[in-house]
Parts: sequence; structure tokens; C-alpha cells
Amino acid sequence: MIFHIVRADLGLNLEIDNIALSHGVTSRRFSVVLRMGVHLLCLAPLIWVVRFCISPRVFLNPDPVKFIINFTGNWGMCLLLVCICLLVLGELIGEDLRRIQIYRITGLYALLYATLHVLTYFVIYSGYDFIVAFAGFHTGHPGVLVAEWDAIFPGVLDDFRKRQFLGIGLFGWALLLLGSITSQGLLEHALHVKKWRYPYGLMYAAAIAAVIHFLAAWH
Repeated sequence: MIFHIVRADLGLNLEIDNIALSHGVTSRRFSVVLRMGVHLLCLAPLIWVVRFCISPRVFLNPDPVKFIINFTGNWGMCLLLVCICLLVLGELIGEDLRRIQIYRITGLYALLYATLHVLTYFVIYSGYDFIVAFAGFHTGHPGVLVAEWDAIFPGVLDDFRKRQFLGIGLFGWALLLLGSITSQGLLEHALHVKKWRYPYGLMYAAAIAAVIHFLAAWH
């Protein structure tokens, strides 16, 4: 997913930089350096948490799984809010900021952290024994993958009933996923439309759901 984010951004470089040069917005070198800097800043928390997970410090944390869930969720929400702020600034300032496409980068990394947040809950926090599941899959018993999910599904469903903010968060993640897909122009090409008008609205709705999820979780 990280490779896709970087590749998608680099794929826009030539077109954006040519536009920027023609309008006197920025130089090609500055534009590339700026976007690479944003990539590094967005990747820094992920690198830190990976190092944390493989270091002895993880055993010193009283609840490392909860820590990882909170860490990835908080960064996902923060980057999504940064994306929203950049979108709003782009509307206020004009085309100059939108041409650099930083909001697109932060939005995709927000999706990355939000996806890690969701996966950590369903794969680790929920009690899904992925070691047994993948061991069974590796030995030619793919049904173990479903069997392990069937074993934890009642508990997950009960958790969603008790903590309704989990459903709000999952709904926000789905909106963010759909908004990220549409912002890449994939649906525009598939549906043969000139301009898709909904991705920004989906991002705004996802941000609202994320904030509600965050506040309810810490209530």
C-alpha cells in the first residue's frame, strides 16, 4: 500500500510540475522535494511503531495491543484532519496549493493508518488466532481461516453492540476508503464521467465520523 501511495504521487509529478512551472508556482525540484518530505513525515510514525513492536520495549507496555490501536487510530485521524485543512486552504487560496497535491498524499496515508487501526482490532485485539489460521492455510486447510473468524465473530458483534462508536469508526473507514479510491480517478475512468464531485464530500464525512469515534472512545 505504501508503494502504491508513493507511485501514485510520483505518477502525478510530471503533469503537476509542468503546470506549476507554466504558472510560476514553484520549481520542479522544490515540488519533488516537498512531496518527498511529506512522504517521509507521514511514514515516520509507522517506522517508529514498527521499531517499537520488534523491540524489547513492547514487553514493558502493560497493554501493547491497545497502544498500537490508539497509535494508528490517532495518526490516521490527525492526517485526515490535515488533509481536510489542506483542502479548505486550497479552496480559499486558490489553485496554487491544490496543484502541489499534498492533500492527496496525506489523505492516502490517513487511509493507511486507519486500515492498520482496523486490522489491529480485527486480527489481534479480537482474539483472532492468525498463527493457527495461517498455519492451517499453509498445510492445505484454508477452512481454518473461516473457522477462526467464526469463533470470534460473536464476541466482535457483542463488542460492537456495547461500544457503538466502533461501528461509527468502521463506517468512517469505509467512507475514507471510498473517498480515496474516487480521488484517484479510478471510478471516473470506469464510469466514463468527466469529473467526480463526491470524493471531497466523502473525506469530510469520514473526518466527522473519525472525530465522533475518537471522542466517544475516550469518553
